Amino acid sequence: PGALTADLFNEAALPSDDRMIEDAASMRMVLAPMVHEMANAAAKKSSPRIGGRAGRILAALEGDELSADQLIEQTGLSAAEVMSELTLLSLRGQVKRVDGNTYCAV
Repeated sequence: PGALTADLFNEAALPSDDRMIEDAASMRMVLAPMVHEMANAAAKKSSPRIGGRAGRILAALEGDELSADQLIEQTGLSAAEVMSELTLLSLRGQVKRVDGNTYCAV
């Protein structure tokens, strides 16, 4: 549609600095509550209730560091189930190995 020249960008076409700041402040006042609500919704989605074997392991680790043997004893799961779930939980960043065969919830 043609070349862009300086004539296209005259002062009448652009808002003044004061108007831009006022508009940004107004926009912030309108958007801040919506952003806050979206952040809360995202936080709830990112930490869903976990059930099953993983939930039992996370519940046992809540506030404690436990060995795999202690997890087997407290959850009633087999060694294979505990180790499998610990691996998956570790990959998801929900559990970490603290020392040797000891784990904690993140």
